[in-house]
Amino acid sequence: MVNKLLKYGNITELENKILTRLETRPLFFGNIIQLAEIKILNVIDEIKNNEDFFQECEYCRDKYSIIDLKKVNDDLLCDKCIEANFKNCGQAKSLYMK
Repeated sequence: MVNKLLKYGNITELENKILTRLETRPLFFGNIIQLAEIKILNVIDEIKNNEDFFQECEYCRDKYSIIDLKKVNDDLLCDKCIEANFKNCGQAKSLYMK
């Protein structure tokens, strides 16, 4: 499941969506979707708290959970460095240097 989550992209956004859904809907015993969402949250939490899943941003060298780094031009970068160094090309849905 870790590999699937890492391929998802913005894990923090996924985590926030799941937390919002769980907070706004009552929990029902045996609800398979809610159980899956709770399992996903547990895996995300494990990744965020496991030092083995941390890596440096290749620009600023700060350490981040690998779920919070994004691959840009074969480099793993944090959101702060992406925002400071790249622009989003809306049509191509890609990033290019500022």
